[in-house]
Amino acid sequence: MEENIFILLGDHGQVQLVAGEEQAGIDLEKLYADYDIHRLGEPVSESAIAFGVNGRMSYVYDVHNSEQPSRLAELALQDERIALAAWLEKDWVVTQRPGSNQVFRFSPGGPLTDIYGQRWTLRGDGHIVGVKLDQQKKNISYTDYPE
Repeated sequence: MEENIFILLGDHGQVQLVAGEEQAGIDLEKLYADYDIHRLGEPVSESAIAFGVNGRMSYVYDVHNSEQPSRLAELALQDERIALAAWLEKDWVVTQRPGSNQVFRFSPGGPLTDIYGQRWTLRGDGHIVGVKLDQQKKNISYTDYPE
């Protein structure tokens, strides 16, 4: 063992959870068809949005911060296959799930501490993002979205 080095890697591999590519893939260009979607290499317009996509999630960027993130999230929430939409409102991250009017808000700083030693202020139903709160200990733990 003194002469060997082991390197372990993970790729967050994805598995097919639903049958059929049409059901699994979410066409963001169709969902946001009423917006000016920025294309790589093209000049950025004043009203452009852009996508940052990976295997598990997507960011929809309001390129010029034209105060439309909540509207962009509303469109995402129309598709039941989207697990969660989140957007910034001043110092708060606001989250919501499709089919629900309930929101959960969190902001850095505050009386609650998570397992990473970060302090937070929370408002609303933590189940939306998989947050469990121990009010007595002022501790937060994560279930569905630990990252």
